[in-house]
Amino acid sequence: MKQKNIEIYQAKNGAIELSVDAKKETIWASQQQIADVFNLERSVVTKHIGNILKNKEVDEKSNVQKMHIANSDKPVSFYSLDMILAVGYRANSSNAIIFRKWASKILRNYITNGFVINPSRIEQNYEKFLIAVEETKKLLPSDDRITARDAMELVKMFAGTWFAIERKGSSLAGIVGNVFQAFGGKDLYPTIEEKAVHLLYFVVKNHPFVDGNKRSGAFSFIWFLQKAGFDFRKKITPEALTALTLLIAESNPKDKDRVIGLVLLLLKK
Repeated sequence: MKQKNIEIYQAKNGAIELSVDAKKETIWASQQQIADVFNLERSVVTKHIGNILKNKEVDEKSNVQKMHIANSDKPVSFYSLDMILAVGYRANSSNAIIFRKWASKILRNYITNGFVINPSRIEQNYEKFLIAVEETKKLLPSDDRITARDAMELVKMFAGTWFAIERKGSSLAGIVGNVFQAFGGKDLYPTIEEKAVHLLYFVVKNHPFVDGNKRSGAFSFIWFLQKAGFDFRKKITPEALTALTLLIAESNPKDKDRVIGLVLLLLKK
């Protein structure tokens, strides 16, 4: 495996960050990169890694990889995020102390709230949603009418291409059908807000994609509102969108009407 050009560093608040987004759930760093992050001598990092593996604190097979890098005659060992964090908890440097304070705060928030929100990721995804929404304008008529076919094709195309992989036998068609269903010639969800919120809810809760269902649901929600000419930016900030999406994801299905009512109340304010 070749090492990509990724810089790993420590932010001022102690967080371990990358100069570019990682597509996988972990990142890989050499001993020297770990030493640079925590301001340690490389020999100290080597000692810590040896003890961590010896004590089986981190599994060697899944957290250590040999990679080929430029100007090296032999593979170099790279270590996963789990190993980087383990070193951070063992090291005795000013950077490591800052890291531990940050990590303890994140852990405390997770234990008390059940989730942790990364503000920078919120901004990145929100802008990504808006870019994708703008792209849809090139493919749709200029009027504000939205059909079930529009919703189905564009949610499938952009949510799937930008954010997630559609699940085989996906329920996406059923989700869109539910949002646009009618009875006695009248829409079950008559307003734009009701359609948008139910689209958000069903994509998040019904998991039509292998991954990225929350992101895809958020995108669908924003796209639908903008396509309908609904000015959502002052009411649905990046933070609000993230909080609402997480609320839906964590909610009990029996509380569906309450959760949807809460989002509708926010849109109508």
